[in-house]
Amino acid sequence: MTQAWSWFKNEDVVLADIEWVSYEDNEKTFGVCLKAAWAKAKEYAEEEEDFVKAVASSEELKAWNWAERKLNVKSDLTDEAKYNDMLNIDKESFGLSVWQKAIKAVSLYSRTAA
Repeated sequence: MTQAWSWFKNEDVVLADIEWVSYEDNEKTFGVCLKAAWAKAKEYAEEEEDFVKAVASSEELKAWNWAERKLNVKSDLTDEAKYNDMLNIDKESFGLSVWQKAIKAVSLYSRTAA
């Protein structure tokens, strides 16, 4: 609702600037802005849902959980945070297997969390 109101009140924003506006809309009204804001929020929610599903079945998360058991470390991180940590380790440890990266990530986590 606040996104729609800010689009509607902002004189610098035209319909062409709003990605979620239908091609049939000719005039910038609050209703058009509200419909576009709703479409934006719906798209974001669908992307977030797809991300959560992908994380739950990812090899990175499985490797992290395996490494926690192997190193006898218990973390309070969410699955999404574990997945993101694995992606960050991937950037600096190119060429390692996902299991080696998990061992590295969990040992790094245990040193910084302690």
